[in-house]
Amino acid sequence: MTKIAVVVYSSYNHILSLSKSEIEGARSAGVQVDAFQIPSSEPLDASAKSNLPEITPELLTQYDGVLFGVPTRFGSMPYAVKAFIDRTASQWTTGGFYGKYVGVFVSTGTPNGGQETTVRNLLSIFTHHGMLYVPLGYRDAFPEITDLNEFHGGSPWGAGTYAGADGSRQVTDLEHKIARIQGEQFAKTVLKATSSTAGAPGTAAPAPKATTSSSAPATKASTQAANTTATRATADAAAAKPAAAPAAAVKAEEKKEGRCFGCCVIS
Repeated sequence: MTKIAVVVYSSYNHILSLSKSEIEGARSAGVQVDAFQIPSSEPLDASAKSNLPEITPELLTQYDGVLFGVPTRFGSMPYAVKAFIDRTASQWTTGGFYGKYVGVFVSTGTPNGGQETTVRNLLSIFTHHGMLYVPLGYRDAFPEITDLNEFHGGSPWGAGTYAGADGSRQVTDLEHKIARIQGEQFAKTVLKATSSTAGAPGTAAPAPKATTSSSAPATKASTQAANTTATRATADAAAAKPAAAPAAAVKAEEKKEGRCFGCCVIS
């Protein structure tokens, strides 16, 4: 069964809240979804610790795809997320994450606080691991992402929310909807890629059986007849072809007519 991991780092519960909608959307596509957390390294967390199990690089290799929930710190990922990524050197050298699908959803304190730049900074890491980034895009969430009647997070890069400078703003219904769409779309993409390989190259129909020995005499006779016909046609063509003129005669004729042939003829 296709397996997807949702890995979050959440200090103020905004990413944790969004992840529930991501998980709901992914499970609706019929895949197995497991949630994990990156352990906090910040001395002052505004909320209680999540009871999600902690993720390890080794555990992550068991999944076909991963959705990272990452808050922003000054336009990039928090230290704890970077510290976890720095522990994946073994998977980098062995290709443990190579070819796995990955998506991102984010949280920032303010507009222009780095939702897109956080994802873009993660792309460098995904590239070094050979992971396949799956953006949300616009196709399945165009009305929601482009809704200007409500202040909201989220973009074609992935779902998102704004926490406010003091962390007091909560995830809205629209932001949850965008997260559900991303979760479902991501799961369908991974499911399609990991589904049965029926019809893939190498599954062509078997070649026809060889001709049985009973038809061998007829085949031999046909081959002999074809060879006889070809030989006769060649002889006829040779007889009908006029003899080539001697080279000296051709050269004399060209000189007589004033024709000149060479590699530097100007016309």
